[in-house]
Amino acid sequence: MNARWEEQKERIRNLTLSLRRRYYHEHKGESCYFSTPHGIAGNVSESIGPWPEFIFRGTFCKRTFEGCCSPCFYSQFSIDKRQKGIEYEEMIRQQYNSVIENFDEWVVKRQYGDNDYEGENLGEIAFVLTPTGSYFDEVEFPQKLRIEMLKRLEKLSHRYKIPFRLHIEAHCKDWNVMNRESKNSKEELDLLRKLNTKILFGFESADEYVRNVLYNKNIDMLEFKRAYNTVRDEKLEVGIFIFAGLFSMNNILTIEDVSRSLKFAFKERITPVLMFQNVQQYTITDILFRMGKISLIEPFTVMEIVLKLVEELEIQDENIEWLIADPKGGPPIPEFNIFDCAKVTSRECADEIYQMIHELRLSKDLEKFKKKAEKLKHTNNYKEYYAYLKEEKNINLEKHTEDLIRVAEDIVD
Repeated sequence: MNARWEEQKERIRNLTLSLRRRYYHEHKGESCYFSTPHGIAGNVSESIGPWPEFIFRGTFCKRTFEGCCSPCFYSQFSIDKRQKGIEYEEMIRQQYNSVIENFDEWVVKRQYGDNDYEGENLGEIAFVLTPTGSYFDEVEFPQKLRIEMLKRLEKLSHRYKIPFRLHIEAHCKDWNVMNRESKNSKEELDLLRKLNTKILFGFESADEYVRNVLYNKNIDMLEFKRAYNTVRDEKLEVGIFIFAGLFSMNNILTIEDVSRSLKFAFKERITPVLMFQNVQQYTITDILFRMGKISLIEPFTVMEIVLKLVEELEIQDENIEWLIADPKGGPPIPEFNIFDCAKVTSRECADEIYQMIHELRLSKDLEKFKKKAEKLKHTNNYKEYYAYLKEEKNINLEKHTEDLIRVAEDIVD
């Protein structure tokens, strides 16, 4: 990383930290004990796939105060009254136990799409059950609790006599430092295999500048490759989050960046999980958007990105799983989202694109999505969007980022 990148990265980090500290100052002393996780309503809009997603509440991503992940602030929990030690562990235990004890209602009957619940005809039971930050973080989710949870899930899978497909979300650094030769780790890995687990790493972009400066992920490609290769060595599946819409990137740059990242994922036979940026409070995107300095990507751009995914899938010589997170969902539900804040895409087209993506996430019917997208491409509104793309300056991303960092520094207080 060159000196200019390092300087920008540090300034983005400082802005991110300032905003997060302000949040905690304003929410000092709030109670932070939860007995159930996010996701108990079972809304598909809160999941990365056509099944429920449960995120432990009250757990804390340790990278929050490293200033990492500039568009993200999911650790919106009071820090003054955080539970610690045995009390903290009991809180996490209550949350995953609540899912296991209500498994039929919360999980089995909420299998959507082609894997819809039809009594004994269910092919598999898929779900996410993971902490806010990183599954393999020993402070956030101690191994003894992980093993306890996995044992209960494995026992439950025998009762249902249907394969489980567990999805967990982790930082590759935590996976890489795990001692996989220890007795406890071997037991844990065996349980993860029995539950057909897919480990989803935050990767965000194949581009070094986008990933480690704009997003400030702090992951180099070598440690990431080590992570996904060793996951495969353990006979587990691997996926990556690919992020669209960082604060200084326009529609064209976003489409190009996501396209490169998708190519990387398919080349390495990794499941891509598309994520779209909305506006999370107390982030750089938040303050720049509120001041009218930036716009979110257009709904038509979301459509184009999904078409890039379809295009890549069509040239593969084998089926590769893919996922799309709801492009305006939570948790937490964003105050502003792509589909409500479009500058060019009409309300009618925005609503139709969102519905198309919702249906695609459930049905996986690529042809149906393509046909509907082709129809939209013949509308006058799409022509307006195409002209808008042409008008977008062919910006120098580093210079544009520098300008926006300066604006953010001036207005953050």
